[in-house]
This record gives sequence, C-alpha cells and structure tokens, in this order.
Amino acid sequence: MGVSLLVSPSCPYTVTQISIPNNYALAVKIGTFRLICLYLPSSMPTHEALDILSAIPLTDDTIICGDFNARLGSVTGDYASNLHGVALEQWLEKQSLTVLNGVLSPCTPTYISFHNEVEISSIIDLFITNINFANPSLHIATELSLGSDHQLLSLSFTYDLQHSPPAPPPMHQTWNLSCLYEEDVRSLYVTTFVTKSASILITLQDLVQNLPTILAPLVLAPLAPHIGNRFGPLHCKLQPAIEMAVTSNGVELVALTRSIAGAGTNMHIRSFVSKFKLQSICLGMLFATQ
Repeated sequence: MGVSLLVSPSCPYTVTQISIPNNYALAVKIGTFRLICLYLPSSMPTHEALDILSAIPLTDDTIICGDFNARLGSVTGDYASNLHGVALEQWLEKQSLTVLNGVLSPCTPTYISFHNEVEISSIIDLFITNINFANPSLHIATELSLGSDHQLLSLSFTYDLQHSPPAPPPMHQTWNLSCLYEEDVRSLYVTTFVTKSASILITLQDLVQNLPTILAPLVLAPLAPHIGNRFGPLHCKLQPAIEMAVTSNGVELVALTRSIAGAGTNMHIRSFVSKFKLQSICLGMLFATQ
C-alpha cells in the first residue's frame, strides 16, 4: 500500500519531494506550487484521517488530490455523505479549500461498482485546492475502462510559473535500494543486470584475451629509440616479445624481453627488465568480472 507520483521527463521545472511523516501522503513542490497525493483507506478511523490531513504542509499554492473515501454530499453533488465526508468538509472550511469536483464537474461519479447487478457509485476521488486557476477543467473518464472501480481524473489549468526557473539537467538519481532486500525484486534486478551486461562481458573477455597484442606497441614504441641507439651498430633484427599473465585481480607484466637474432646468436636482454622497473614505469589494468 502506498502513493505514487509519475512526473514527465519533459517537465521543465524542478520537482522536489517534501517529507511527510506517514505512508498515506506524498508531497512534492513543482515550480512555485505544492502537489499533495493522498490516500485515506475507508477502514481508517476518522480521527486518524484528520491527523493525516493536519500533517499536510499547506501553502498559498497547494493542490491535494487522491482517494479520500469521503463522500461530501451536496458539496460535490454526491447523493450521500459519510463520516469521513463530514470530517473532511469541516477541515476544508477551516483551511479555506475548494473541492474542484463540485465546481468543475458536479454530480460526476469517480467510483463505479456493481453489486448484484446493481450499479453503486460515489464521488470519493477529489481535487482540492486554494489556488485561483485560469481556465481550469476537470475531466472524469467514466467511459474509460482501466480495470479499476475508480475513474481516471484529469485536471488542466493555466498557471504562472515564470518566477520558478527551469530545472537544471538532472545530475543524479536516487533509488530506494532497501527494496533489494525483497527476494522477488532482487531476483528481477539480478536477471535484468545479467541480461543487459552480457554484451559488455563478451567485450571485456575479448579485450583481456588480446591485451598482449594491444599493449605491445604501446609499451615498446617509446623504448625503441633507446634500444636502437644501444644495438644499432650490430644491424640486427629486433624481435620484441611481451609475456603477460591475466589473473582475477588484473593483468601482470611478467617479463619484457628483446630477442636479438643475428649471426646465429640469440640473446635475451633481461637486464633491461630490471632497468624498466627501476624507472617506476607501471602498467596495470583491473577488470571486475562476474
């Protein structure tokens, strides 16, 4: 059980979540106004519902929407009222808030169900505000089936957000990582990660297998002038060789040798390896693989 809010990625304004100390409301600030998404279960005691309403951080520009399970009677054009509705109406009057259902779409049910083939309807999904909107409209899609007894409500209006600067490009995202403690969520994450990283893993494996070929010119090219100056007068053919070992912790340079073939003589100049190390030239690559 909880409340969700979906924000379009193309929204040009900063959306900031506002902390509310309960699981029945979600509050955000969009530009200069606040949007409160609310759910009050029908089984919730009236005094507890009022406590949740009292915890809402109201400002001069606030919209409250959600499933209140409160029937307001004549306020919305509903044919009945209930205890939640009576308590909510008193709170609305105290806070000088307006129920837009009654102003923009009166008598339109937001909840439609059937019992013994008899239709049961009520107005319990509400838009409430203290803002004087320009060109407001509320559409309740009673003809649209979404597999729910509750109807889709859509509120449109014109509102001046010129004093709120456009949101900068998002620098980071936050995640509710505690959900990974749930077995089904963690299993889905692991499966998705393995599937999407398969091509990357193949690329890394190919890179590791071809590291000697890739690194040979990078390591030896800067050294060629020195070796050429030292052995140039011999006019011999230089055959570079790099021996490398790939381990689980990385790539280790085992030996760097130069084979000199000439006049039937093979020499391995391993003293160069020690000089190479003394010059503190280090090569290291670390791969994290599954």
